[in-house]
This record gives sequence, C-alpha cells and structure tokens, in this order.
Amino acid sequence: RLIVKYSMPFYGSLPFQYEALLHPGLRRPTLSHREASSSLQTQLLLFIYLFFSKSLLLILFYV
Repeated sequence: RLIVKYSMPFYGSLPFQYEALLHPGLRRPTLSHREASSSLQTQLLLFIYLFFSKSLLLILFYV
C-alpha cells in the first residue's frame, strides 16, 4: 500500500513524506476513505511541523 508506506515509517522515510506532500498525484486514486483521511492528517501535521521548525520536526521524530 502506497499510503501506508508513506505514512507509517517516520524514522527512515522522511524524504518519502516530502514526496507525498509535494506530489500528491503519486497516491493511488483507489483508496479507502479511512486511509485517505489518515494520510491527509499525517501530511498536514508534517507540513505544520515543517512550517514552524525543521529542528522541531527532527527532535520530534528522532527522539
């Protein structure tokens, strides 16, 4: 599952999160509503953290 691969592994796949955030077209259109909403929430949180502080993001995900 593409969404799960983007959303779950925070520790080693932050560039994949950026890819999903910058290129939402990579996501498959045939997704369940739960998967799409959870992925959207994850990307929104990531975008907020990136917007406020990259160091905060690194501390949050690597501690």
